[in-house]
Amino acid sequence: MKTLELGELIELAADQLAREGRKLVVIIDGLDHVWREHQDQEDMRCLFEALLPVPVNVRLVVGTQKVPNESLPSKLLAASPVDEWTELPLMDRNAVHRWLHFQSESGRMKLEVAVNRDRREVLEDVAGAFHDISRGLPLHLIYSFENMMNTGKPVSTGDVSSLPECPGGEIRNYYASLWEGLAQKAKCILHVLAGLKFGPPPAAMNDCFGRSVETLDALSDIDHLLDRRELEVSPFHASLFAFLREKESHTDIFEAHAHDVLAWLENTAPDYWRWAWLWITKAQLGDTHDILHAPCRAWAIESLTKGYPVEQVAIILDRAEIMAFEDFDVEKFHALRSLSTRVRNAPETQTHEWPLFQEVAVALSPDPNASDLLRHRIRQLPADEIPIVVRSSENCLLDHTVSDAVSELNRRLAVGARSDAEILGEHERAAYALVEVAAHGGPDYPDRVEDFVMKAREPGSLIASYCRESILAGRFQNVLSLSKSLRGPSIQRDVLAALCFEGLPPDSWPNDVVETSHATRCLALLKGGSDDKVEPELDLSSLFGDGRRFDPDRLHELADKVHELFFSALAVASNGRSSSLQLTIPAGSETSWLARAVRKLEQIALVAGQNWKTSRNWMTLTDLYTAFDLPPDTSTRFDQDWRLAGVRLGLRLIAEDIAAIAIGLSPNDRITEEDMQAVTASPYWSDEAWVDGFSSRRLVLLKPPAANALVQRIASSLDGTVTDFCERSNLRIKLALFASEHQLVDVARQQLTQAAECLLGYGFRKDPYANDILESLEMLADRGDRHAKQALLDLAGPFEAICEYTDGDETDHFRRGYHHLVARYFPDRVPSCYANLVRNEEWWFAESLSRAVAYAGWIDSIEGQALLETFICPDESVALERRRSQEAERALCIVRRRTGRNSDLTEQEVPEDEEQDGFEDAHLTTGTPSAPDPDPTDYPPSRLPDFLDAVSHVPKYDQHSRLIARWFAHWEEVGQEAAVLDALENVSDDSSYVWRLRDSYDSAFETALRIRGRSDAFHWLVRAQTHSAGWSRWMCPEPTFKRRLRHAAALYRGRWKEFVKLTAKPDFRGDAGKNGIVIGLSRLVFFLLEVGESELARSYALEMVRVFKEELSDQPIRTPDWAR
Repeated sequence: MKTLELGELIELAADQLAREGRKLVVIIDGLDHVWREHQDQEDMRCLFEALLPVPVNVRLVVGTQKVPNESLPSKLLAASPVDEWTELPLMDRNAVHRWLHFQSESGRMKLEVAVNRDRREVLEDVAGAFHDISRGLPLHLIYSFENMMNTGKPVSTGDVSSLPECPGGEIRNYYASLWEGLAQKAKCILHVLAGLKFGPPPAAMNDCFGRSVETLDALSDIDHLLDRRELEVSPFHASLFAFLREKESHTDIFEAHAHDVLAWLENTAPDYWRWAWLWITKAQLGDTHDILHAPCRAWAIESLTKGYPVEQVAIILDRAEIMAFEDFDVEKFHALRSLSTRVRNAPETQTHEWPLFQEVAVALSPDPNASDLLRHRIRQLPADEIPIVVRSSENCLLDHTVSDAVSELNRRLAVGARSDAEILGEHERAAYALVEVAAHGGPDYPDRVEDFVMKAREPGSLIASYCRESILAGRFQNVLSLSKSLRGPSIQRDVLAALCFEGLPPDSWPNDVVETSHATRCLALLKGGSDDKVEPELDLSSLFGDGRRFDPDRLHELADKVHELFFSALAVASNGRSSSLQLTIPAGSETSWLARAVRKLEQIALVAGQNWKTSRNWMTLTDLYTAFDLPPDTSTRFDQDWRLAGVRLGLRLIAEDIAAIAIGLSPNDRITEEDMQAVTASPYWSDEAWVDGFSSRRLVLLKPPAANALVQRIASSLDGTVTDFCERSNLRIKLALFASEHQLVDVARQQLTQAAECLLGYGFRKDPYANDILESLEMLADRGDRHAKQALLDLAGPFEAICEYTDGDETDHFRRGYHHLVARYFPDRVPSCYANLVRNEEWWFAESLSRAVAYAGWIDSIEGQALLETFICPDESVALERRRSQEAERALCIVRRRTGRNSDLTEQEVPEDEEQDGFEDAHLTTGTPSAPDPDPTDYPPSRLPDFLDAVSHVPKYDQHSRLIARWFAHWEEVGQEAAVLDALENVSDDSSYVWRLRDSYDSAFETALRIRGRSDAFHWLVRAQTHSAGWSRWMCPEPTFKRRLRHAAALYRGRWKEFVKLTAKPDFRGDAGKNGIVIGLSRLVFFLLEVGESELARSYALEMVRVFKEELSDQPIRTPDWAR
């Protein structure tokens, strides 16, 4: 599915609303906060690049406090100059009166009313006093009101009038006035809070600022300025801290008084706060050692397994990156950036089970605050992660957490209904999350759930989700109390599980529950009940239709039918009314493998029923899988493949319900270790499938030793097999859950740790990191670096296995690239490598290696000629013919003699790209003629902004750079070089033009070098690298980058470090972390070599190799024999 950009989403929504006769209104508020808190326009610039120009049927409303024009994005100012803005009126007396009346009626405010005064008159006077001091500014009104409330006294007009005023209706004037009256201790506390990167928890404020009367008084004086949340103290409004940070004395006061906070973090702070903020705070106060050297892969893995927020891990790494970059420790920076990238990508790209990982991590965390942290972020979590907050809640907070979660999800559903968010699936995800949360609610929730789902288009799937969550939570009565109309096929097994785990006798079951399924009828009969409605007939005709037509629904249909068959036969045997089941199988199919399979299951069920009647022995897992001894169908016919899979799934469902019934008959009768060992002999058993099935309902059916045996078998298999990182992390996470639910805490923690290893492992899909490593080592090896060559050889295992631990999409060619380097640097190992590829029938890679041999520089040697005799693939012939060099002629003769082909294969080839280009050219000539392109000669340098605006309306984006280049060349040719540079200078800092002009800065550099000299040209070279995102291989073409960096090396070698630092924050930040720093991978190695920093280039490349190997630590990768 294509990921839509913000602008595209807005246009899509606007178009949808237009068809409904409505308009889309986009409201952006608080631009002043962005600038004051971050001193950076980047986020605002990106936002308004997407929002402007305003699309059809869209209204854009922008709100901000007064800020200087230079603090706002230029694109916004160009579209709407400040003098055209509307200043919103402040609150008048009536508005203040209404607001205070509401506060009074809600019980928050008590008035001081004299005996002879009317309460309404007093409220009028108090409202007037509040209006007088606040001038109607809402924020000041709130501050003043909260200040009065903190006194605990009834409010009087005199007390209100004595509060600090807000001169000019500007909140900063209020802060200045308030500041004059605060005690020194209160000022210091506010400065420290404004300087910290976090808000201390409310309970720690005295520890952070000293347990004294002075501190208590100071906190009381400023309490109305602060927002005391459950886990942090923050400013009631961010403008307060922005005001304080702008004071000249702020840094000095912060550094002088923050040491008490540091002492709290080091000595008495809860584990989470010490982990999250100690290193950052120490760095703020000048001690950067810990933040530079403590964060590492092992630390990140431990942090994730403690259930700490991944966002905070990224924040710590972000600060560490900044420190490493400031020290210009590029190896440390790379290690931190690589780890940060893995951390940020893990939840979305490295697993499908991130919510489950979080849940298990919080459950196993030694830090009791882990669940509080999760609950604290409930509004920021995706809808499908909110049920985890409820599952992780302590019992004493469960009702409160459920209520909060329901409120939040209802809010999202309401927003979705208004804004058509249902198109994007969020509405649906919120609905499913809501019923899952409701499963944990009180006694009134089942009725509320029924009312909710009956209004949905597909109530069955919502009820199924509700029932699964109820089973998971142990709320079995939720399932049993459902109306009969909602107990459909999708929840039959949940009803059975609820009955078994509740252990109720049949005569106390809710009405009609026994009729839910054949399995519930079996349970009733086994527990001494009776059922006159057992039917000894079952039609299986639908299973024997056209087997070539397959979809997943058919497989599950078969599994469900197999399950129904088994328990129908068991019910018949348990009822005693018949000795067999009458099965309808189509004529001609009686001898098929599937027919024999269902007959075998019928026989097993009838025997099990008879055994129970005669000896009261209930069947075990071993009984089921041992008795089903029908050999699997080994034919390669597709229709048999999916039927075999369907029967295998059906057997597992039967096994789960047999184990549940065992608990229903005897509460402590769970699957034993002996059973778990015996079933492995069956070709129908799968350890992984059992664990996968467990994760949806979490029924504890195994005794701990049996569960441990199962986990250890799967873990041992994983430890010995290289697998796709995504599948690997998914399975490790499920193993951790399985072990945890079976009280195997140490085993669960071990599997969770290994799951985190996988989450931070090499990207399983389209990860280009390995290619940068190859390119870096190749550049070093070409210069004769023996360390690089040895590193290449040491990477044989990781590159030979790269298509196994990734999905192979866009990583398979890295393996071919590696083979090319083997052919170039290790010719003596090529025959063994080639033989290994042929032995494994990896023909594509074998052919690629043979082509690499043809291009290798040693092909004209005696050894090379002899080696070529052993290759008989056609590709190396083409490769040699393309070379047409003198040293290749003898090799080509050998190949032709060997293959018997004398013609030139290259003459028969038609390049695919030429065919494609021809098609595209023909395609582009059709359609409606567009308006003529702007003529560069009509726009002199003084009109460059007009020309750029005209270019922006050219429909073919790829023509923009060509037109701008023509403009540049034309005005240079007519002697306007200086004017061109000046014009470019005037627009270079305008964010709306930067990306469009990115290709012009290299030309500007060359012009400046020619007419103004090296010193002036340097900043143009810096701009060229920065604005084209030159360190990113995806944004800047390789030839352009290399030409530019060679200029930098040749002309500014002594300033190479300065050049890297100045260009490390590109305009486009796709490869950057939160801090925006990008220094490149193989591209930095190239530059270091160009400027003669060979030792640093080697160290940087070898650090990449170390990180690469570390990311593969959970994979059992072995070095191939040919590389030993």
